[in-house]
Amino acid sequence: MGSEASAPLKPADLKDTFMAALGLTQTVAETSKQIFNGDYLLFTLNSDENVVTTKYYLLDKLGQDGAPSLTTSRNYPAGEVKSLGTYFCRAGEYSNLYLLASPPKTVDLRLSIFDVVVGEKKQLIIRGVALTVTRQNSILTSRAVLVPAANVDTIFAPVHVQLELWQSPTPQSDFEKLGNDAVEISGYLYGQESDDVLKAKLIELKSGDKKRKQANPPQVEPGLDQD
Repeated sequence: MGSEASAPLKPADLKDTFMAALGLTQTVAETSKQIFNGDYLLFTLNSDENVVTTKYYLLDKLGQDGAPSLTTSRNYPAGEVKSLGTYFCRAGEYSNLYLLASPPKTVDLRLSIFDVVVGEKKQLIIRGVALTVTRQNSILTSRAVLVPAANVDTIFAPVHVQLELWQSPTPQSDFEKLGNDAVEISGYLYGQESDDVLKAKLIELKSGDKKRKQANPPQVEPGLDQD
């Protein structure tokens, strides 16, 4: 996953690749690369609910299996950790952008999915969700925000602010002091927005189930204990 195309697979072998298993064609790979290649900052929450910043580099090249390649960089107390991976987005006016990465020689996994408008590469704030599975057998999910490098300087100026964000997790109160756009990002990460579609859907399903039970109470056969 994310390997460089030093020895590209033959067309006959591509049917057994990661991209093929997902039903993604070479056209999807090329389109994803053309639209989304570039540098980004990814914001998620860690287990302490502080904002974590990861650098993402979506490369303008395909890996050995024909999937677009990416690299990431995140700073930990023990030092910088880099990951390799892939990214792709199905064609269409509205779609999802998938980022999948793993540090070398580990089974850790980072998967992020974003709601994107294909063709508008310069979306100021791209919103989605992230899943992290670590070698400590822990699973962490978080809302996630992806900011293209072209917009980073606008949101997080001056440059030393960007460095501070990357160097260590940032408490919510400190993050929101960085400006109105940072407040908007924080509001999404911490779930303060009212238009949580998934939550609303769950409430709707529970409400519908309750109404069905009231309209159709369970039938008790004659002669059975009605406790």
